[in-house]
Amino acid sequence: MCKSGTAAGTTAGTQAGMSTTTVTAQVAVPPVHVLSSALAPPTKLKTGVKGTLRPGLLTKEDLWSVHGKYYDLNTFVARHPGGVDAILLGKGLDDCTSLFESYHPFTTKPEKVLRQFLYTRALAPSLEKHADTPYMQNRKDLARAEHTVMQQPVVDTIDPFFDWAKTPFYDDCKRVALTHFSPRGNESVEQVHLNIKATTRAWVQHTIGFGVLCWAFVQFLSGSIPALTYFPLVYWIVASDLMHNGSHFAMSPNPIINKISAYIGSLHVQYHLWAVQHVIAHHVHTNIIHMDPDIHHFGMDRKPEFKTPGYRTHHSADVLPKYSWSWRFAMLMQAWVTTFAISFVNVPKYLAEQAMETCKIRAEWLPKIRNDRLVLAAACVLFMWYHGAVYGFWSLFWSWGVHGVCFNVFSQISHSNEASMKGPDRYKTQRGLQKNEWAAHQILTTCDYSCDSWFWGTLSINLNNQAIHHLFPSVHPCHYPALRHKLIPVAKKHGIDYEARSTADFNQTLANYFGWIKTLNESDDGVKQISDSTRVMLTSGTLLVLSAITIPTITVLAPDHPWAPLGGLIAVVFPIIVLLGQENYGEGADHHHD
Repeated sequence: MCKSGTAAGTTAGTQAGMSTTTVTAQVAVPPVHVLSSALAPPTKLKTGVKGTLRPGLLTKEDLWSVHGKYYDLNTFVARHPGGVDAILLGKGLDDCTSLFESYHPFTTKPEKVLRQFLYTRALAPSLEKHADTPYMQNRKDLARAEHTVMQQPVVDTIDPFFDWAKTPFYDDCKRVALTHFSPRGNESVEQVHLNIKATTRAWVQHTIGFGVLCWAFVQFLSGSIPALTYFPLVYWIVASDLMHNGSHFAMSPNPIINKISAYIGSLHVQYHLWAVQHVIAHHVHTNIIHMDPDIHHFGMDRKPEFKTPGYRTHHSADVLPKYSWSWRFAMLMQAWVTTFAISFVNVPKYLAEQAMETCKIRAEWLPKIRNDRLVLAAACVLFMWYHGAVYGFWSLFWSWGVHGVCFNVFSQISHSNEASMKGPDRYKTQRGLQKNEWAAHQILTTCDYSCDSWFWGTLSINLNNQAIHHLFPSVHPCHYPALRHKLIPVAKKHGIDYEARSTADFNQTLANYFGWIKTLNESDDGVKQISDSTRVMLTSGTLLVLSAITIPTITVLAPDHPWAPLGGLIAVVFPIIVLLGQENYGEGADHHHD
């Protein structure tokens, strides 16, 4: 998170805004931080040294909202040291304070840049293209209902969830981390920014991995049966890691290198969709109900999804009849299709709703997302045409499934557990706080594991060190283990036992994850020796294992019968469909989801 070297602060990532002028917001903020358009009367406007005065009034979608003030950074975007994509992430958000602070932790230059672009006029009405869709409006209504703080009068104009007025914990974290990246104490901003990126050793590992990935990809394209399994594994370890690091601007001070890294993993997820869901929504509002999309992917609680097995991941979710019998099977099924859904199948839904679960997609990104996925669809069709429809489809489905299991497990287990879901409220109550500071919330919504292990770091693409990643997203993961040891005493000073939250191994963390999901979904029926969820899982799981073994076997043993794999797949999957169709799903009309 050090800011890029030049304009110092706006570096990597997300960004603060900087534009031409805005009014200091002194008015009370309506729910969800949507400021009134009737801001303070315009003050005398002047042209900033690095900006030009823009005629007319601007909408909030044209501006950046940081610490309760609006900034017009439009004339600064092209000169943003961290790149155009980085600074545009914060444009138009109700509040991008968390993004600005977390991506500029080691310099004060960004604040100086911001002052040149304070917007001091009234806000123009939002354009129709920026209006919330019915789905997104419903999400905001649910968020208001869930979080009473959003319904109360607000005295400041900052994020309603976090206290940015006083941040002693984050200030201490940044001070200690800076000593790690500036050991002499007199390094320039540019040198510190370089020091937080990938080291030479990390680049060697990335380069070797990319070579292995290219080889595995060639094998996959040539029709190698083993490659159907090892290619997606390599893709997860190498390409998804590059995508994750690049999307957080952590690979290099060079924005082009970061963007290329992110696009290498675009089979995993579309570039802009990942920015919306992960970089913005998940990192800003980790584990906050109706704000973090990661805890809303698997409930399948909307009317069109009622016949789809799902499971609860948080205590505020509706209790549907299907959860008690489907949650075990749903965890397996949802894990298998996680990547397939987010990268491909669900994209039409995201485009139609202009939202990805709980987060709005900017209107100007919609055609880019559509065209990107059309190219991917064309590539898949070409692959199936070359290898035959049956083998081609099965190859893609199997590979996306293997990758999906990795993605699902490693992205969920650190955040989806009792300690991470209840930790922030417990801390707030113990310390008598109305709101936690953002940095404390990030630590308290994470339970890490095997943090010093190179093996688990590589296999999990460094998601085993989520706390450090959330505090300093633009720092490359190669620095996480050392930073963790330095921040343990800092957290202890502020009443957070970070050491206890990061010393478990993978098996214990996985058990905590499953235990949390079981608590939320399993019905308490002491009469049955075998629960409904176990019965369904054993039956369907057996059939799925048979399909996993049978289909590739038939493909190898009967190469002259191209439709044999499809017949085997139907023979195994059809009984599962019949089995699940007989279960109780409940009635969607009884629930508030649209």
